[in-house]
Amino acid sequence: MKRLALCLAALVVPAIVSAQETDVNANFNIAVTQPSYGGCADPVFDFVDEATCSDLDLGPVAGPAFVWVITSREGGYPLGVGGAQFGLEHDLSGGWSLCTGGSEIPEDGWPASGTGNAVTWGGGCYEPVGANAKIGFVAVNDGDMGSIQVTADPRIGQSLFADCDAVLHDVCRENLGGGPLADLVVLCGDNCAGVPTESKSWSEIKSLY
Repeated sequence: MKRLALCLAALVVPAIVSAQETDVNANFNIAVTQPSYGGCADPVFDFVDEATCSDLDLGPVAGPAFVWVITSREGGYPLGVGGAQFGLEHDLSGGWSLCTGGSEIPEDGWPASGTGNAVTWGGGCYEPVGANAKIGFVAVNDGDMGSIQVTADPRIGQSLFADCDAVLHDVCRENLGGGPLADLVVLCGDNCAGVPTESKSWSEIKSLY
């Protein structure tokens, strides 16, 4: 359990010594698109990583669909993105596909509602052209039925992303998007009013477990 609770740090780099603080401009969002037999690699989905955060408000999709989990940051990722850790709560039924080209440490039962996952991008660093980075998708039979919400990974009680320098950044609860597939809420920029940006060293984080 201790190893899993620190899985993002373990995935990103063998020895992370950097501080962790809240990045108020970072978000996790959900977007729904038409499906594709090409899956993650289909160029039709390149627009997601090239877009702004607000462009993720794509509307519902009747019939089969991909329900994407996306990390977003207002102003983009000047230091790139190397990993992410988060959870999902939902009433959907479908299989998960990881689209980062890297590794993952999912909680048992993932992507069942109430579970978490930690992922990395291939090579430990991805520099999206726009403000978003696709993490993966759940393939569903009806893209305008049901609901989904990004949450903290229940194993650590936090949602995080790591930049390409292996610095961990907390994403506040108010910056986690989701909702009914027919009316998703896309969150962009700082919604963390009153959330302190408390830094934690890697040794302090490890001591929690």
